[in-house]
Amino acid sequence: MAFDELKLFGDFKGRYGVYFGKKSLLSLRDTISGMVLSRYFDDDEQVRRKSKLPYFDGFIEWYLQTYVKDGNGYAAWWNHMLYVSGNFDDAAFDLFFLRFEEYLTSIHHTALPASSYKRPVLPEWGQTEQDGQKGEAES
Repeated sequence: MAFDELKLFGDFKGRYGVYFGKKSLLSLRDTISGMVLSRYFDDDEQVRRKSKLPYFDGFIEWYLQTYVKDGNGYAAWWNHMLYVSGNFDDAAFDLFFLRFEEYLTSIHHTALPASSYKRPVLPEWGQTEQDGQKGEAES
């Protein structure tokens, strides 16, 4: 099965609690940095040279040119997002996905897929799983 970068980012957006505990740009940044760093430990030199996250890499260049422009003293894209979000980590997380989807739409004419997570259908209180009928709950 091939790695699907957009599916992963769709899951990050839709299931942030599973991956980060809460909406957090800094946790997202750390996860992405770990993924990027991991390629340097591969035995295959071609894998080490190839980006695992080409959409993300292009996004960073686009974001810096489109929103940061002259640098304004920002060393990194995430630093700028935190600043323009009032240093609220959860708001910066939302801003990241707003800008990432803007980039995907305008440059690649694509979008993030919805999260692949399917919420299980739980029986109503008093129903048993076997028959789906209301009855006394077993203890």
